Amino acid sequence: MLMSGELMSVIGNINFKDRDELLQKLRTIRDSVVKFAPPKRYLLKKLIGISIQQVYFSSEQDIMNYKNYLDSRKNSMKKRGFYAG
Repeated sequence: MLMSGELMSVIGNINFKDRDELLQKLRTIRDSVVKFAPPKRYLLKKLIGISIQQVYFSSEQDIMNYKNYLDSRKNSMKKRGFYAG
């Protein structure tokens, strides 16, 4: 399954061990956006909602493979001095 930009950006910014933990963290984030003003809240809830759907319908193997790819890429960038995070 191809992952869209919503999910790809989220996977790179959330620490998780498996698909279920990622789903739980996304649901928690979605419920916590009530602190934002209505226009931003709507957009964030929509983005997180799409991410939740994609995680739900993606296999754990696909999600973990992409997470491992991002982690290895981040480590490679750190070694070369291009990553400050």
